[in-house]
Formats: sequence, C-alpha cells, structure tokens
Amino acid sequence: MEIKRINTFDVDILKDLYQKNHWTMYLKNMEGFKRMFENSTAVYGAYESHKLVGLTRVITDDVHILYIQDVLVDPTYMKKGIGSALLKTVLKTFEHVRQKVLLTDVDAQGAHTLYEHNGFKRTNQKGLVCYVRFD
Repeated sequence: MEIKRINTFDVDILKDLYQKNHWTMYLKNMEGFKRMFENSTAVYGAYESHKLVGLTRVITDDVHILYIQDVLVDPTYMKKGIGSALLKTVLKTFEHVRQKVLLTDVDAQGAHTLYEHNGFKRTNQKGLVCYVRFD
C-alpha cells in the first residue's frame, strides 16, 4: 500500500469510494463534491496496486487548528491498517499544528476504535465541549 497526496481529482473514482461507504449525502451535489476536494488544504489517498482504496482530507490554518475530514476506506480493504496509515500520514505532516480535530457519527463504532487507537480522545475526556451547527 502507498499513501500519497492527491492533487488532481477524478470525481468518478472518488464518487465510487463514497458510494461503497454509503456516504451518499456528499453525492447530492456533484459540483459541490468536486469543490470540497479542490478547496481542502490537502487530500491523501491510499493506493493498492494503483487503485484508490482509502482517503482523507484536511483543512487547516497550519498553526493552531487542523480539521481531519472523511477518513474512509473501501469496505473490502478494511481491517488492514489503511485508516491508521492515512491518519499517521496526516498527523506526521501536520505535527506542528497545535490542535487536531475530527467528528464522527455517534454510532460509528469502527471509527471510534480507529481514532482512539491513533491517540484521539473524546472531548468529554479532555474537559471540552463540541458545538456543531448544520444549516
């Protein structure tokens, strides 16, 4: 497996990965779907034999805040360390950024396990509160 930064975005390949993970909310506006990659600070892909099998995107000010978004792996490649490899790449690349943040669904137990395995803590374990607004 190889982790590398993605600089050109093949929307069909990306769409396929999101569909395999049932993340269909992202696919309701394909122009917005493309823009979310173009406007991210960085996008990293995990490749197995030149096939995209996982990705993550990040948004950051490169000093105080790093927001990690969309850590996803092709379901047929799960439990092979791909999610951890993506996170480790991001954390190493942006180790100088003070605060690393990500959100996940309450019932996404696999994601909770992945994030906790890679050193993330729930906000209630660090004396913090998280607020979210969806419009």
